[in-house]
Amino acid sequence: MAHPAPEKTTTGGAKIHRPQAGQEPERPIAPHEYPRRVLLCLTGLSPAVVTETLYALLRRTPAFVPTEIVLLTTSKGKKLAEEGLVGGAQDRIRAVFAQSVHANAGMYPASVQIRVLPGSDQAPLEDIRNAADSVAVGDFIVGCVRELASDPRCAIHASLAGGRKTMGYYLGTAMALYGRAQDSLSHVLISAPFDTLPEFYFPQPGLKLALPGGGTVDTGSAQVDLVDLPFVRMGADPNGTSRRTPPSFSETVARRARMLEPRRLEFAPEDGMVRIGRSRLELHLPPLQLALYWLIARLWKRGDPIQRKNLPLDEFQRCLNGCSARHAPCGTGVQDPQDLINQFDRTLARLNAALGRILDEDSPYHVRRLENRSGRYGLGLASHEIIEPEEAAQPF
Repeated sequence: MAHPAPEKTTTGGAKIHRPQAGQEPERPIAPHEYPRRVLLCLTGLSPAVVTETLYALLRRTPAFVPTEIVLLTTSKGKKLAEEGLVGGAQDRIRAVFAQSVHANAGMYPASVQIRVLPGSDQAPLEDIRNAADSVAVGDFIVGCVRELASDPRCAIHASLAGGRKTMGYYLGTAMALYGRAQDSLSHVLISAPFDTLPEFYFPQPGLKLALPGGGTVDTGSAQVDLVDLPFVRMGADPNGTSRRTPPSFSETVARRARMLEPRRLEFAPEDGMVRIGRSRLELHLPPLQLALYWLIARLWKRGDPIQRKNLPLDEFQRCLNGCSARHAPCGTGVQDPQDLINQFDRTLARLNAALGRILDEDSPYHVRRLENRSGRYGLGLASHEIIEPEEAAQPF
């Protein structure tokens, strides 16, 4: 029997909207139209990158007007940001808005948050000085991006202009992992001599700054260029973990790397496990979960997706016997194949949870309910990507 044509799949039975015949699809929402718009900046000893980036965003057509500004910085950077950006008469963020066409439209951001990066001991970090601190910073930055990206009403504009190079790497990678169509990444460039003047925050016609060699220069003549940085959006689901503790930066990268590997699901029932991907990552499963997974994959490979209300119990029993060879029969939790009907939903949920501990929950290895196929379940894999035990010796 031919393998069924690829279908839309979804978890939990939720429906995926498709426009009706002759119906125009909804126009994609542009980033500046999202109700929540976040400017996410890294800062170090030069907080001016925030106002420079904001200045450029407000002058774009269409302008990206942040409703929130989030700064990620060290404890030293926090002090400089408070003094140079949001402090009293030196509230330069407000000054940028006051000079823009949006000043009279009530568009000043609802909040300006300064989040201090933690060190390996979770105390506020003065600077990244060792490998352990670097790991902690990476986890914090990826967690921040994951948090923002989990809100579908939010568009993120992330700036790599400030902070250490390591921080920029983490932010850029986090955006690649979790960035969506509405999210963007940039770097800001300032013309000479303003790029070397610590007192420069953004162009202000009439405001003059002293030059190191003598004389002054009008900041209104400064050129601010915002460079959009293209990046690959890997599509990681920010909500794609069933664990209470989100994965670390390194684990998040490893999860996405597995998704980019050539697909392969190899069953090794006598060893009580499956092997996933080119790296043959091993996942040990209890006999009942492994037998159900094997049955679902076997039927999917044959082009006959399993049906919740019409389970092939004889074939399930054969799968269960193969998975239980090294386990006591009572360890399966099923005394009679008929019990599978009652335990199907619970067993399937536990199986997907086990997969979710090593893979994102949008992986093709998860078992999903098929849309428009009442009570049927399948995988996101092609037939040749499912390897039965007798096929395991074949080359990858």
